Amino acid sequence: MAADAFMKRKLAIFGSVHKVEPECNVHVMNKKRTNYMNRSLLIFGALVGMAACTSEDKNTSLVGCWTRDDGKSIECWEQKGDTLEGHGLQVMHGDTSAFEDLKLYEREGVRVYATRVGQNAEYIEFTETEPWVFVNPEHDFPKRIEYTFGEKNDLLVRVGEGEAAFTWRFVKPE
Repeated sequence: MAADAFMKRKLAIFGSVHKVEPECNVHVMNKKRTNYMNRSLLIFGALVGMAACTSEDKNTSLVGCWTRDDGKSIECWEQKGDTLEGHGLQVMHGDTSAFEDLKLYEREGVRVYATRVGQNAEYIEFTETEPWVFVNPEHDFPKRIEYTFGEKNDLLVRVGEGEAAFTWRFVKPE
């Protein structure tokens, strides 16, 4: 009885009802299996695409303003074409002043992190040796700058190596 009511409702909505004959059940099962495979391939492709996008366009993780957890400095980054440009701002006695200009770009297939501190006219460049680790062995200090992204809008920036190294924690308001 319930099946008849279902068929009448379907007839009213779609205008016609096609019964699946027993010999057609194999076709229906194959179609379901094909749909399942197509969905699986689509999901797999999307995941691979996301991974590729993440590795190719990883600069976007840094976009926005990050405040150091002690409130003494801020890093603000914005995308400008293929380059990410940032400014390090220092907060002292309630006043904010720029103390560092930053750039992140790619040159000849290698990412470059460039910084210009204070009144210096030229940028000091660090090349990426592994994801988010930038090194310049010729520079006095620091020779290494490392960005580590946390789970919830937090960022650790380790500057230098060995005993002289220090780490700052930044957070990005949600």
